[in-house]
Amino acid sequence: MDEQIFTTHVRQRLDDTFDDSREILTHLHRVVRQRLKQMGIWNLPPKYLGFEEYHDQSWEGSAAMDDLVQEAYLACIEKRLEKLGQHLEITGSCEGSVHRKLKWFLSDRQEKGNPIARRVFRNVRSASESLIEDGRAECSCSERLNAKSIILAVGQQSPEPTEVLQDLFADVLGDPVFLKTVHQESPGSWQMMATVVEAKFSQGMSGYKIGELAKLVGETCKRPGVVSEAEPMASNGQKSILEILADSRTELPDSRYQQSDDLESWIAKLTRHAETSVRNAQIRKRVLNMLTALAVLIREGEDIRQLSRRKLADKLGVSKSTLAEDFARLQTYDLMQEASETETES
Repeated sequence: MDEQIFTTHVRQRLDDTFDDSREILTHLHRVVRQRLKQMGIWNLPPKYLGFEEYHDQSWEGSAAMDDLVQEAYLACIEKRLEKLGQHLEITGSCEGSVHRKLKWFLSDRQEKGNPIARRVFRNVRSASESLIEDGRAECSCSERLNAKSIILAVGQQSPEPTEVLQDLFADVLGDPVFLKTVHQESPGSWQMMATVVEAKFSQGMSGYKIGELAKLVGETCKRPGVVSEAEPMASNGQKSILEILADSRTELPDSRYQQSDDLESWIAKLTRHAETSVRNAQIRKRVLNMLTALAVLIREGEDIRQLSRRKLADKLGVSKSTLAEDFARLQTYDLMQEASETETES
């Protein structure tokens, strides 16, 4: 029986007696596959967990499953060895801890890998930034906005509970034009969201939590027959670099999203990941050269987030397709890091 394989593996890692990764990876592969089936996404393309490079391929017909298993090992075991060891000393087993972390990890990947949910969240966040910048709303935080950020009407103290938000937004959530627009990637989408939110403020809404409003709208958009799973609407065929890599900015030129120190730290994290996790030597060298070039651009004062894919590819001396392919590899790591950090904060 294999119910103690995670426990045995952690003991071996801590005792420095581990010498064969095949058994643990085979076991983790089996557990992840079972979990995907339980979640009802085994028959969906890997892009629904953020693996855009595999697009409409299947889990069995591509290398996506191997990539997901490696990501899961990194998040659920490698980064938690010390905590798992402490848990092991107290309980004598870490099976439950690993399985719980795996469940959270896959749920977070599913949420961030859902194209509609990502786009709706960005639009709600961008709308919120716009309202704050114009003095039409207030924020409970001074840092970059995230799902936990509370947006308040001017002079209000607390947000509306979820059930009240459902009533307040019932009219627009029944409007097919609103639903087909709010999940697209375009300035018009978040501007429309800002107009709707401001109207709700004028009707007496005190405020909302960004994550709750985005979830409410996103879940409505995902209902059968409401909107299609079409690719996001392009703005003149161009996407900013962080739209390719991760949902870490809005379309607004807000200074909180433009700190070069943050970008350099982010590039450094991706570099460490590429050095250890990109298995193909030729691809690894290419990715590392690309990240080095990005770091140079940042130090020279270039805001890489405002560059189109074509302009960035020209500056890096690679094709757009190569750039997209390499960034897709790095995106899965960036999203996993965000999921891990979010759980740590909560």
